[in-house]
Amino acid sequence: MRMCWEIKPVAYAGQQVHDVDAALQTLYMFADRALEWAPDNTPGLAESVTAMAARILTDGARTVHQGFSWSATEGSVYVALTP
Repeated sequence: MRMCWEIKPVAYAGQQVHDVDAALQTLYMFADRALEWAPDNTPGLAESVTAMAARILTDGARTVHQGFSWSATEGSVYVALTP
């Protein structure tokens, strides 16, 4: 599956991930890096990531498993998944 993500205003990227769990791991990894790179530019990031993780595991997983693309924004975090 294809994952695109953005942590505003710090970073964005797109990459292939194996499944929804791998997408979640990728989000956590880059959120940790964003906090290291730009701690002053990431207020509320932990809360946004927690909310996004819940959405990825519910709506995101369900939608992608049905064969459709999914995207969402939570605070400063944007994620799109394409099967």
